[in-house]
Amino acid sequence: MKRGYLIIALLVFVIAFVASCTSKPAEVVCNKPYIVLGTGCCLDENDNNVCDNDENAIGDTTTSTTPSTTTSTTLKSGYTYTGARVTSLGISDAPVKIAEYGDFSEVITRRFYDSIIMYKFKTDFIDTGKVYLEYKHYVFTGSDDGKRAAEAAECAADQGKFWAYQSLLFEYPTYLKSSDLKENARKLGINLGEFGNCLDTGKYAGKVENDYNEALKFGADSKTPLIVINGVANANAALLDYNDFKDVVNAELTKKGAKPVYN
Repeated sequence: MKRGYLIIALLVFVIAFVASCTSKPAEVVCNKPYIVLGTGCCLDENDNNVCDNDENAIGDTTTSTTPSTTTSTTLKSGYTYTGARVTSLGISDAPVKIAEYGDFSEVITRRFYDSIIMYKFKTDFIDTGKVYLEYKHYVFTGSDDGKRAAEAAECAADQGKFWAYQSLLFEYPTYLKSSDLKENARKLGINLGEFGNCLDTGKYAGKVENDYNEALKFGADSKTPLIVINGVANANAALLDYNDFKDVVNAELTKKGAKPVYN
């Protein structure tokens, strides 16, 4: 009888031990413009906490992926930016205009996107109408992958998906071959025939090269991205943390007679 109790006690102990060792599922973290959906992420390009695929299923017409039509996206502040090819964020008459010359194959460009733009800058400065941000290309590494990724982002812009595509480039920085870039397009619901033709023919190779030469005229060097604020290059801006970068932009807002952001 005692032996039976010992066996039962041992079984209870083993079951309890196994249960305690079972790891909890990792918390799902999604970077904007993605939101949590179950155990994964889904695209929420217009930032309304509804998966874009779900909106399409119910006939939402806020954002069009048809190249021949105009894309219109509503910002949190109520402002909108429109255009068939949107490679900027904010309103064009904002008091501070920033041009970012970046390289998708380079780590500091990705850091600036995650730690500055999508951390709080977009919410505090762009969505409030204080800053207009335009992204341009400075592939200082000369990397073929970097150039190809830049061209792919421009091809995605033809279908109103520049910023969503950029987000995927930063999320998967080592996947920059043509097949990877086309897979990114597929994930975003981009017309693959048009995208593939755009990428394979080098439609935007000239634009990427022109952006590069433009950055050189501003004195660009190995520090990327190059940040140009109201026409003046700031060589070290990309290396600042969020609070220091905010101070630089607030100083420019003050010069323009606009109210700085204090939060």
